[in-house]
Amino acid sequence: YEVEKIKSILYNSSDYYINTTLTNKYSIMYQCTKRFVISRFNKLSIFTFNYLRYFVLTNLFFKLFEGTYNKYSPSDVKMPGVYSDKKKSLNKDMKYATKREINILKNFCKDTGCHTCGMTCHEKFIGDHQPPVQIIKDMVNYYKKRKFILYFLKLFKLYDTKQRLYPQCIRCSQLQSASVRCKKLRLIPHYKTIRMFHYSSIFHLFLKMLLLTNWKQIIFWDKNSIN
Repeated sequence: YEVEKIKSILYNSSDYYINTTLTNKYSIMYQCTKRFVISRFNKLSIFTFNYLRYFVLTNLFFKLFEGTYNKYSPSDVKMPGVYSDKKKSLNKDMKYATKREINILKNFCKDTGCHTCGMTCHEKFIGDHQPPVQIIKDMVNYYKKRKFILYFLKLFKLYDTKQRLYPQCIRCSQLQSASVRCKKLRLIPHYKTIRMFHYSSIFHLFLKMLLLTNWKQIIFWDKNSIN
C-alpha cells in the first residue's frame, strides 16, 4: 500500500522519473531523492546563470555612465566630494584662482558639475581649494610645536599640505565656509542630482522583463529558463 501511494504521488511529477517495476519503498525513495537533487541542481544552475547575466549587464550599464558606489554616499564639504575627479582638477597653493585657472575649471565643470553636490555649474561657480585653506593653516600651526610627531609623519608621508582646485557651486562654498569656521561636520546629500548611472536599477528591471518574456528574437534568449 505504501509503495502504491508513493508511486501515485510522485510518478507523474516532471522532477521525478521512477522505475515502476520497483516494489521496495526505500529503492523508490532513493530514486526520487536522486532525481530531486539532480533536477534542483539543474534549475539552480539556470537560475544562477540568469541572475549572473543580469548582474553583469547591469554593472556594465552602471560603469558605462561613470557610476561608482561611493557616489551614493553624501559628500563632506571639507573634503573632495564624491563627484570630484583628480584628473579634472588643478594643482594650487593657498592663493586665489587666476582667470586662466577659472577658465580651465569652467570646462571641467561642464563634465563633472560641482564636486560636492554634483549640480551643473554654469557661470556661478568658484575654484575650491581642497583641503580648505583654513584647515591647512590650522594643521601647520598645530604641528609647529610638535616637531617630533611631524618628523615621523613626514617620514611615513602622512603630512601633506598640497592642495588642488575643484569646481564648486556658490551654495556648497558657503556651507563649506560655515563648516570650517564653526568646526562642524556638514554632509551634502545628492538626492537632487540625477545622473544616468542612477537609472541602473530601472535598467535591471527592464532587462529582467525583456529576457523573461516570450520574445524569441532577443539577444541572450534562453527559453528553457521559463518553465
